[in-house]
Amino acid sequence: MKKFWNYVKLYKVRFSFLLALIIFSALLFGLRNIPDVSEFWTTTIGRWYQMVVGFITSIVPWSIFEFLIIAAIVYGVSWIVIFIIKTKREGFKKSSIKIVNLLVVVFSVITIYVGTAGMAYHRKPLVLNTRDTSVVDESQYYEISVWASHKINECASQLEFDENGSVKRPYSNKKLYEIISKEYDKIPGNYFAKFTAKPKQLLLFGWLYTELNISGVTFLPTGEANYNQNVPNIDIPFVIAHELAHTKGVMNETEANDIAMYICVNSDDPYLQYSGLCNAYASLEPMAMTANDDAKLSEFFDILDDCVWKDFAYSNHFWEQHTFFKDMSKWFNDLYLKIFGNQTTEAYNDHIDDDIIIVDDDPTFVLNSLSPFQEVVVDYWLKENGH
Repeated sequence: MKKFWNYVKLYKVRFSFLLALIIFSALLFGLRNIPDVSEFWTTTIGRWYQMVVGFITSIVPWSIFEFLIIAAIVYGVSWIVIFIIKTKREGFKKSSIKIVNLLVVVFSVITIYVGTAGMAYHRKPLVLNTRDTSVVDESQYYEISVWASHKINECASQLEFDENGSVKRPYSNKKLYEIISKEYDKIPGNYFAKFTAKPKQLLLFGWLYTELNISGVTFLPTGEANYNQNVPNIDIPFVIAHELAHTKGVMNETEANDIAMYICVNSDDPYLQYSGLCNAYASLEPMAMTANDDAKLSEFFDILDDCVWKDFAYSNHFWEQHTFFKDMSKWFNDLYLKIFGNQTTEAYNDHIDDDIIIVDDDPTFVLNSLSPFQEVVVDYWLKENGH
């Protein structure tokens, strides 16, 4: 024990710094679960950090996050090699300080990450819809699902599709960023950070994220929203809007999805609206099912133009080709979300609250309440119809 304390005294500065990092990160990790603390931190310290760091990293055209991954791998491998060599030459006692150095690096990263991303997971929820969707009852759900399907066709008619059936991206990365950024600026209030980071493509590891079934990743220590450019074009606006929500202070995955849906569906741009409504299509089907009429449901499915169905087919086929690391990716993502957000990967899905009840001996499909995506579509329908 005496030798240990002599060792600590010899490297007291590094040990003191390491202890401070551990205590501070643990304190932040505990406080992040309190909504008032999470809200205050995210809208003050976190927002200023994001504005300064995000502005600096936005100047660099490529993803700093990708290069940090490479740097971490190089550092890890070199640390192991040097540690082994130093231990053989000088003994474990002299080489053990490298373990302390490694822990300082690791806990520095953890502290920064908890202080940026981790603190934003438990903010007070944002109410996006500006209209009272409760004025719409179940008798109108079929009408709205049909109307939304026609809106998809209307958007598709203004876009081009390639020989594979995939919608073509009508804009450059810069132009698409500008359009989505302006859509965020339309949302009133102070819930989002005013500064919008420039989304970056995952040029080095896009192939890996494709195999992992990951569309995008936001790394708040660098203030970057990164998206996988290999993702089918039907999803690109939705993915970018989702990742930008993270950089603007919303880490909860369900809320980031809802915000992305709101941004896309309420846009006047046909490409953004097409992406949003197509991502909501699976949630339109239960609304159509409330008609409890097989003929009407068949009519609902017949509405979409062939080009849209081909785009859906292309997207489904794309992801079916990349499933090798899917389960592993889901396991790690579940673990991460449980630790930081008390969520799982189910948070990415729209949650449909439906049921089958028996009326006069006949099964009847009902929606107990609107899902978040359905709320956005109904809210948009109300806006378009003068409510």
